[in-house]
Amino acid sequence: FRGMAAAPPSHSRIADAARSAAAGSVAGASVSAVLQPFDTLRTRLQADATTGTARPVGATLRAIAAEGHGVSSLWRGSTATVLRVGGGAGLHFFSLQLLRGAAAGGSGQWPQWVGDAAMGGTARAVAVFAMCPLTTVKTRMEASGAAASRFSYASVPEAL
Repeated sequence: FRGMAAAPPSHSRIADAARSAAAGSVAGASVSAVLQPFDTLRTRLQADATTGTARPVGATLRAIAAEGHGVSSLWRGSTATVLRVGGGAGLHFFSLQLLRGAAAGGSGQWPQWVGDAAMGGTARAVAVFAMCPLTTVKTRMEASGAAASRFSYASVPEAL
């Protein structure tokens, strides 16, 4: 909020934001790839529960593995997840860095925590809005094979 009428971002500010975006993207993509089996399991448990065919976790894991690709079926939807989380984290950090730069050196009329919360919330909202289509694709791909799923997708382009 401080000095939001600041000058346009300088080259160094954009370069700093790009470095921050790259680091956030790599971190987000890495974590999402490692944790994908839990996300697939959670989505499947939720999808099956909506149709009254809920099973225990072990039975759901066996059902996912039995769908033709074995244990690798737990990574169903991982391409969409990695793109969504990696891209979202990168966009969040890029936006946040630019907003911080724009607010630097302002009048200080607001407490710092108010500006930080506003900038963080704005940056996150931009990332969530931009990645919303991939969230839908990710969920559809993870739910493929569930009792509640009418569709089965093999790839991100097919689900789009």
